[in-house]
Parts: sequence; C-alpha cells; structure tokens
Amino acid sequence: YGDNATGNNSDAFITDPTQWSDADGDGYGDNPSGRLYDLFPDNPTQWEDADGDGLGDNQSGTDADPYLNDFDNDGYNDSIDPLPKLASPGDLDNDGCLDVDDAFPSDFTECLDSDGDGEGDNADTDDDNDGWADTDELRRGTDPFSASDTPVDSFEIVVPGTAIGLGAWDLMGIFGGVPLFSWLAFGFATRNARCGRFEEKLNATTNISELEGVALQWEYALMMRLLGPHQGIRLERLRADLEDGFAAQEVAAIPMGFDQTAYVMAEDTAKNLPDLQTTQPPPPQMTGTTDEAGHEWLDADGAKWHRVTGSGSEWTKWE
Repeated sequence: YGDNATGNNSDAFITDPTQWSDADGDGYGDNPSGRLYDLFPDNPTQWEDADGDGLGDNQSGTDADPYLNDFDNDGYNDSIDPLPKLASPGDLDNDGCLDVDDAFPSDFTECLDSDGDGEGDNADTDDDNDGWADTDELRRGTDPFSASDTPVDSFEIVVPGTAIGLGAWDLMGIFGGVPLFSWLAFGFATRNARCGRFEEKLNATTNISELEGVALQWEYALMMRLLGPHQGIRLERLRADLEDGFAAQEVAAIPMGFDQTAYVMAEDTAKNLPDLQTTQPPPPQMTGTTDEAGHEWLDADGAKWHRVTGSGSEWTKWE
C-alpha cells in the first residue's frame, strides 16, 4: 500500500505497518491482527468495546453501550457483578442481599424493611410496626415480623438489669416449686437418719398396740416423701417380724389344756352371728283343717301352715 493518499491502494496508516485500511474512516484500522484495530469496521462512530458485549464504548456514537465495563448489560459493573457474563440480579452494596430483594441497594448495613416504614430491619426496633419491640416479642414467643401476632398484655415482672420477664405462671412456679423442691431435698437428705430412728422405735415396742402406733408414724412419713420406698419396705418387714414375735408370745402365754370355749362363744356373740336354725315345713302327707275359702290349715312346730285343699303340695308358712 502506497503512501500517496491520492493514489490507488493508498495506505491509510503510513506510519503503522500493521494497519493500512480504514473502511469507515474513523481512524482505526480494519486489520484485527494489527494495532488499534477497529472492532466496528463498518460503523464510523464506534471502534472500541472494552467489555466485549458487542456495543461500542463511544457514548455519542450509534449502538452505544449503555453500561460500560458491563458485559451482560445488567447494570452492574463486571467487577461487582456475581455473574458478569450473565444478566442477573446484582448486589450493588455487596451486602449479600441481591438488589431485587434489597430495600436499600446502596446501604450495605440494611437489606429488608418488613413494615415499609423506611427504616431497615436492622435498625428498626419494631419490624412489624405493631407497637411491641422486637426484643419483647421474642421474649414472649410472638413473631416480631407479623403485626397480627402480638403478646398478650398481662402481669409481668422484669428482672432488674436484664431483659428477663417473669409472668404470673413463672411466679407461681417459683413460689410453689421452690418450697416443694426444698421439702423434697430436705426429705432426701435426712431420710436415712429418719429411717434409723423409726427402726429404734419399732425395736423398743413391747406389744402389738405400740407397734401399730409406730407403724402409723412411719407410714405418714413415707406418704410425705420423708422416707424412700425401699426404706418403707424395710420398716414394714421389721414390723411384720416384730408382730409375729408378739403373736407367738401371746400364744405361748396360754396354759396347756386351757378351755377357750368361753372366749370363742364371747367372740361369736360380739360378732352378732345370725341364727342358723330354720323352721322346716311339715311333710306334705300331713293333713289339716279346711276353711270356707278352700284353704287347708295346719299347726306344727309353733307355726301355722297352709295350702290349697286337696293339692298335696308343700306347706307354706303363714307369716
């Protein structure tokens, strides 16, 4: 290519051996292998495309790139675009919250605004704008992001210097549970010594009456959880052994050949046993006198008996 600009096949770049043609006359060579080659050889208004998206970087030219250094033209510079080659939601403030969801795309300290009051959830102390602080709702078990879910306004005592609130049920549990726990702990800690004292009392009894009195005491202690189940079983075994011993002593004290009939009869009388003797009806073959109503009557064993005349049936006692 000659250096004569008016000649045939003139060199458009007489000082650049890598370029010689400039079809659109924009000052950039058409040879893609040369220096400063024209990426748009048929468009005199464009020649560069830094992000390679096919749109020229000259903003005053035709087909200009609306987003320089943004290959996918999604509005986010490739340096901050998580998917620079694919048009996708970006994260302008790089806070991990995509801008399509970010109510504050240029504020990295905020993402959502649940109640739409213009204050981000991170700074907003009442995210659902229901009049209850988020900390109070979390403590009372309601949803701090739902205005329809609010705590029940009830009696509560807040522990000074903390965010702990004690409701009525909490106080009932404390005032009822602490004494109960203390009682059980006291009973558990002293039950061994108490069991030993009851054993001494049982061994010191001299008759069944005293034995039963001590037994009532340890049974009450067992009911009040002042004795353990295994200790109750142990005391019951001791009581049974002592009771058997007292019973054996009473039997041994009765003289040989002693007539106990009077005692047995006295016990029967005390029990008011019913009289087992019953009056038997007369034999059917016995006959009596007949009245005008057609009934047959018979006096026997101090009682009056009757039946239908001529029936030969069993006699029935007249009450």
